[in-house]
Formats: sequence, C-alpha cells, structure tokens
Amino acid sequence: MDIETNLSIYSAFWRIKVFRPVLRKLGWDYHSFMRKTLCLENNNDIKHEYVATRKILGGLAIRCDLAKATDRSIYFDRVYEKHIVDLIQKELRPGDIFIDIGSCIGYYALLASAFTGEKGQVIAFEPDKDNYSRLMKNISLNGSKNIVVHQKAVSNVNAELEFHINPLNNGGHSLNEFEDYSSARVDKVMAVRMDDFIDKELPGQLIKWVKIDVEGHQMEVLEGMSSLLARQRPRLIVEHPSDKENLLIEFLTNYNYKVLRIGYQDYYCYHE
Repeated sequence: MDIETNLSIYSAFWRIKVFRPVLRKLGWDYHSFMRKTLCLENNNDIKHEYVATRKILGGLAIRCDLAKATDRSIYFDRVYEKHIVDLIQKELRPGDIFIDIGSCIGYYALLASAFTGEKGQVIAFEPDKDNYSRLMKNISLNGSKNIVVHQKAVSNVNAELEFHINPLNNGGHSLNEFEDYSSARVDKVMAVRMDDFIDKELPGQLIKWVKIDVEGHQMEVLEGMSSLLARQRPRLIVEHPSDKENLLIEFLTNYNYKVLRIGYQDYYCYHE
C-alpha cells in the first residue's frame, strides 16, 4: 500500500481510543508509525517532509507535516491538547483580543480566530522561518481575516537573540540553549518585550488572553509583560515545567493571579 492509504487506515484506528494501547504495545504509536513509514533517519525529523491536511474544530483545516513531531500530535490526536481547547472555547468571547506567543503552525491562532469572530483579533508570534511559512499557509487555507502574524520572538528585551533549533521537534525551538543535546543550528531572531509591543501596536486596546508556549523562556516573556499583567490582567495559558511550578506561582502571585495546573505542563492563570 502507498503512504496515503497506510496513513488513512492508521489514523482511523488511532483516533478510536480503545485501539491506542494495542498500537502502543506493538510499538506503533503515531511517532513510530510515521518514522517507519517515511523511513526517517536517526530520528531527525526536521530534514523530511510529508504534508497532510485534517479538519479541526469549527470546520477549520490545518496542514501538518507528519515528519515533524508537533504536527503529528495535531494531526493524529482526536482533539490536540483538548484541556486547553475546551477552556478557550468556553471562555473566549466574540470581540476578544488573543495573543499567541509561540504560534508554531497556527493551531491555536486558527481556533482563537474562530472563537473571537470577525470583531475579535489574534496576534501571533512565531520566529522560526519554516513554522512561520506554514503558519501563513494555514491562515490562507482558512481565509482567516482577523489574525496578524509577527515573525518575532518574545522576551524581556527588544534585541536580536540566538534562537536554538530543536532537531527533533519543530515545536521545540527555544531562545534558551538546550541542555540535553546540541542544536542542529542556531538562528538569529528579533525579540520584543510585550509591554513595549502593546504600547506601540495596540495602544488603548484591552488584551483578554495570552497563550505562552516558548520552551523554557516563559519567565522572561512574563517579565517583559509586567505592565500588562498589572494593568489589564489578561487570562494566561502558560506551558511551564511542572517541577518548577513554584517559580511561576511566586511570580504571578505578585500580580494577584491564581495559578491552576490543567495539564502535564500547562497552567491556566487568572486574576482573582
């Protein structure tokens, strides 16, 4: 059978929850399946490409490169990161402004675009040139008109910074240097402080939500938006290591935020 047929059959079985333990036991979780199917060498997914499109909530479509780890999770999971999707679907309102820091290929940007409607706005930040390109294609694919994308990183400084490319996961790039393996390459990217960006680009506008997924750089991002936290008190969704949650709690407690762990490394932070 060809790759498309294999993919169609496998994904149909994987999305039926009862079959997943069996497939895992056989060594056929979706990461293993795609690596074997695409003959990926040395587990280095970033050098290969196999694009497939799937439907997500609200009739939206997203193009995923199944040679890349984050894309595979979006493609194969029935609802990728359902705990976060359920939260923003319930709480986002038409007309809200949603800031997506670390947008990758646009999964949350697209969902927030649909949830906030024509009067809402999504501001997405994605510094990696490959992810940025595919993010723009996904926006075009859906005809989304209320998403503005900036090919920049977010930090606690306005400066050019080193950006470390994760060789195993296109959703794992970081402004922080990796500890467990050497990066395939290091790019230079422009970074902005969120407070300065908002003062310049969104003066007088109310920011309701900020999602932060920046692979270890989240505390710097939060430091760079201290005025926003104090003045506007947006709701936050932050990916943060669970074994270091005290750092997040201590920082946000200074702004009277409640910090609620809602997933393995995902936190919902809201003002009391």
